[in-house]
Amino acid sequence: MYKQTERLKKQLVEITDAVNAFRSEAVQIIVADRILEHLNTDNRDRNDRHIFMPKSDMY
Repeated sequence: MYKQTERLKKQLVEITDAVNAFRSEAVQIIVADRILEHLNTDNRDRNDRHIFMPKSDMY
């Protein structure tokens, strides 16, 4: 769990650096929104795959 938390922190710092590279707050919001939308779509796709995978392939 600790490794996951540290990895998440590192990823958030990287995202923060990328978003803060833009001076306009409006652009920062758009970039953050697109990143979160992409991550959400990716997570949904992963969850959908689990629905259709046999249990033996999941683990």
